[in-house]
Amino acid sequence: MGKARNSWQKWLAHQEKRRVRRRKRQYIRKQKAEWEAEVRLKSRTIIRRIMDFIRGKYF
Repeated sequence: MGKARNSWQKWLAHQEKRRVRRRKRQYIRKQKAEWEAEVRLKSRTIIRRIMDFIRGKYF
C-alpha cells in the first residue's frame, strides 16, 4: 500500500506543479497583453499630440 500511495502523491505533486506553471504563464501573458495595449494607447496619444503641435505651428 505504501508504494502505491507514494507514487500517487508524486503524481499529485507533479500535476500541481504543472498547474501552477500554466497559471503563471497565463498570468504573464495577460499582463504583457495589458501592458502592450497601454503602451500602444500612450504612444498613439503622444503621436497625435506631436502632429497637432506641428499642425498648429506650421499651418
